[in-house]
Amino acid sequence: MNITDKARTIAAVRAIRPASLHLSWSDGTAADLDLGAIFTDRAFAALRYAGEFAKVEVGDWGHSLVWPSGVELGADMLWLETLSAT
Repeated sequence: MNITDKARTIAAVRAIRPASLHLSWSDGTAADLDLGAIFTDRAFAALRYAGEFAKVEVGDWGHSLVWPSGVELGADMLWLETLSAT
């Protein structure tokens, strides 16, 4: 076993509602996350628009989520949210 065997990454994402995502992880874990609380931060203001939020994609190597507006959320924070949601 090596370090890459233990690395958990984001395998897939899709917007399911404004401010909510369905995340699938490389270890088979999946969860629906409501991210509405982060929208109060100015750094995430672009995601308040449903059209922009729906353009979410998995970032390079599954270590983040990214949006065309330049917003990025790291997998570590999202994993903690996943643990809270499951």
